[in-house]
Amino acid sequence: YNFHTTTVDVKDGEATFNSLFIYLFLEAVTTWLKESQDWCKAGFRPGEAQLIVMGKQLKSIPLYKEDNHSYLADEIIKLYGPENIEVLLLETSGCFGSNDKPKISFDHHKGLFGALAMLKSIADEFPMATVGTFQRSLGENVYLWSLRFEPKGPMFELWLEDMLYIKPDIDDKLDALPRFLKFFWGYEDFVQLKKEHTEHLINNRFNSVTPSDSLSTIVNPTILKLLKEDDKAGMHILGHSIVTLPLLNI
Repeated sequence: YNFHTTTVDVKDGEATFNSLFIYLFLEAVTTWLKESQDWCKAGFRPGEAQLIVMGKQLKSIPLYKEDNHSYLADEIIKLYGPENIEVLLLETSGCFGSNDKPKISFDHHKGLFGALAMLKSIADEFPMATVGTFQRSLGENVYLWSLRFEPKGPMFELWLEDMLYIKPDIDDKLDALPRFLKFFWGYEDFVQLKKEHTEHLINNRFNSVTPSDSLSTIVNPTILKLLKEDDKAGMHILGHSIVTLPLLNI
């Protein structure tokens, strides 16, 4: 209702786009997570939110020894339960209707490495969960991407899960709301990973030998920190080929 009745120019920057079309729905997803999965204590962090797991992963890489290890996303959903896990990040590439291909491609690749950092962090947190469960969990359009681990590679596959075409006109409100709700509720939690990890610890509490093939050792991606001033130029040549606005990584 807000974005169909607003008097604000919907093309007035990223902040306007996020506040009208993104944040309200992600807040609803966060609220649902808190109410349905009380253990996770989900929290919504909008606007220049620091991706903590990226810093943790970069600290172990010699290339970034002198770096401040910061990664700022446009929004993050984090589970503030015992594990403090970041599970979703948002990269918005300009205002509504923007076709800045270098920025779109830069944000896409930046978000990709952010997602790799999140996946690695999840594998480190639940190293005793099974690979099978881990493998399953993971212009004017909004695209929802997920990053999946394929153990046969091993490789990481970027999947386009869903696409939302935004119609800000008031005449489209009856059609728009159901599509928005369907899109933003496409979230999978990590209950099964947590359960498998906990069960393994209980069943092997008297075994002091650490398995050599845990998730933490199997899932070991290359993680880079992209900088706009150094990496944006020519980035559009690499793709992706789909013109998009935000990048939501789960």
